[in-house]
Amino acid sequence: MITGMEYPSLSGLVAAIKFLFDQATIPAAKRKQWFEDHIEPSYKQLCAIHEDYSKQFSKALDLLKKGTNLEEVVEVLKGDRPNLLLKRQEVRESLLALRNYRMEKKRKPKVVILFYDYVSSVDEYLNAASPLPRATWYSYFIDTFSKIVQEGKNPLNYDYPGCAQGRNSPNLAKEELDAAVQKNMPEAMRKVQANYAKLRTECLAQV
Repeated sequence: MITGMEYPSLSGLVAAIKFLFDQATIPAAKRKQWFEDHIEPSYKQLCAIHEDYSKQFSKALDLLKKGTNLEEVVEVLKGDRPNLLLKRQEVRESLLALRNYRMEKKRKPKVVILFYDYVSSVDEYLNAASPLPRATWYSYFIDTFSKIVQEGKNPLNYDYPGCAQGRNSPNLAKEELDAAVQKNMPEAMRKVQANYAKLRTECLAQV
């Protein structure tokens, strides 16, 4: 399992964005090195995140449906989510600067547009891989679920009076995890892969 201390920092994308602004564009002669130094590592990191979280959420969903080994479910539900990477100040500022640059009316090289598309799809994936966001009613549900499990009681038969979803909370959590595993994450990852392939082709083309 990827823990908070082991999270990739998205430093590859941040460095790639900074290089873009420092150079005003990405010179054709430097594109291959730029891609191999920054883009390729970021993609490999994302693939590792995708594989790890797909396994985590699938296992948690299966255990929830069976009502067994709920301690493991708690570990997954309380774990950090990949979209926390997007909330780090340096990452936020870099992504915002890139978006603003992309929105400028002046013409931009194809590689810049493809890079923007790739970064945007990474952003979308990290959010898709972060179901049950803590800044919602799920925070109460997760904390309460965890407490009930620690007390040795069955959290699947609890009323959860502290949120409007009440007794249906566990079912809604299952639906969110199922949507993440079966639809949202795979679709977002396919978009990342497609944009990565286009950017790779452009960067590794013969100068």
